[in-house]
Amino acid sequence: MVRASTQNLSKARTNKDCSSKVRLNRDRASQDNAYPPWLEAQLPAGARSVIGRRCLLVESDKCNNNLEATPGQLRVKYGETLADAYVLQREAEWLHRLRHLNVDIPQCVTFYRNGTQCVLITNYLSGSSASDWLLAHQNSPSYIEQLRPYIESTFDALDYFHQQGLVHGDIKPGNILFGANGQATLIDFSNMRRVDQPWQERGFNQYSPSFRYPEPAEVAKFEHDYFALLISVAALFKMERLSSFRSLECFVEYIESQYKSWGLYDKHINHIECYLNKINNS
Repeated sequence: MVRASTQNLSKARTNKDCSSKVRLNRDRASQDNAYPPWLEAQLPAGARSVIGRRCLLVESDKCNNNLEATPGQLRVKYGETLADAYVLQREAEWLHRLRHLNVDIPQCVTFYRNGTQCVLITNYLSGSSASDWLLAHQNSPSYIEQLRPYIESTFDALDYFHQQGLVHGDIKPGNILFGANGQATLIDFSNMRRVDQPWQERGFNQYSPSFRYPEPAEVAKFEHDYFALLISVAALFKMERLSSFRSLECFVEYIESQYKSWGLYDKHINHIECYLNKINNS
């Protein structure tokens, strides 16, 4: 879950009694396969299915008048709040900036915004998030062997962005896509920054709590991605939910005590040790 804190957003209301919670959950369950009426005019023609919270997959044969002809599978993310609009607009902007890089990322088809109503349509990349892959494969006797190439590919993907002077800003298992042939792709660039750019922008400070760098930081550094990726790798190998680390010392001690038992190749271990050294020297 990504949190976006802002001076412009009001505090969440306090839940009432248990009966109201039950009714609310029941209402939400009935709306899982629904989307707001205003969204219809922005959707391309084709079969639609819900693939996540405020996220649709459209099997498109042609697009409506607002889009260029783009047959195929399209991913539609939408929102109705100020925070949603901020996050989706930033992702659309970064997808546009990254489109010429030699890296497999979603391509932005269109972005629509009217007040707080917003829609981001991209092409659909097939695969499973690392978190979903974990749930599906954790009982496999060849789990570690299957996971190794994805870990290497994830290291490579992050290094490529760092070589361009870019900090991803929201590394976590849900934002790592495991595709075919052991290839991993980083997705969701709404919190990307150039190195040394401020994290806070227009009053917003976006982050995923369990993967957030534990030391105060006003500007983006590569170490923030190293921390989040090592937490993600630890979660995949330990196959359990990790709690947030309150200090870098605690985090480094944990990783140092664990990573050699994960069954990694030497090149993976060298990568982890390099990350740990950079974090220690930051």
